[in-house]
Amino acid sequence: MVIDLLKEKLITLNEAARFFPRPTGSRPIHLATLYAYSSKGKSGVILESVQAGDVRCTSVEAIGRFFAALTQRKNLKPVGSNAGVQEAIAANERLKAFVFRRRKRQGASDAG
Repeated sequence: MVIDLLKEKLITLNEAARFFPRPTGSRPIHLATLYAYSSKGKSGVILESVQAGDVRCTSVEAIGRFFAALTQRKNLKPVGSNAGVQEAIAANERLKAFVFRRRKRQGASDAG
C-alpha cells in the first residue's frame, strides 16, 4: 500500500524513530536504519515513505503496516490472537493420535 497523502499525516523519519521499540537500555533506532528500511527494507518488507523536498517522510499508519507485514512475514501471530493457542491444541491432538496409532501397532506386533 502507498501512503495516502490526503488521509495520513506525514512525519519525518527522525520523528518516526520514537515509534520503533528499542531493547532495554539501548539507544533509539538510528536514522540511517530507517533510511535503509525505507529503501532496501527489512526481511523483504519496505517501510513506505515519500520524499518531501529534502526530507524523507513516512506516516504512523505506514509504520503500523510495516510492523504488521514484518509480523506476517515472520509467520507470527499478533499479540492477543488465540490462533497460536488453537494451533498448539491441534498439534497436541495430532501428537496424541500418532502415539496412540504407534502403541496400537506395537501391541498388535507383540501379540502376533
